Amino acid sequence: RQVVGFRISSPAAVFDVWGDRKTGLPARVEFTAAAVPDVKVTMSDFAFNVDMDESLFSMAESATGEKSC
Repeated sequence: RQVVGFRISSPAAVFDVWGDRKTGLPARVEFTAAAVPDVKVTMSDFAFNVDMDESLFSMAESATGEKSC
């Protein structure tokens, strides 16, 4: 597939974002923070429109009294 990329940079961080030219969806994101320049975070293999269990988004307290967030 063909992707298009662009860079977002500031003194604090640099993001390289690659998106699918046809769908406009992200294909890959690379992130480097100035505070830890030797570490690069790469995100890929995104999944969109995935059915998810509603309980994953509950703000209710658990049976033990813990709150999920």
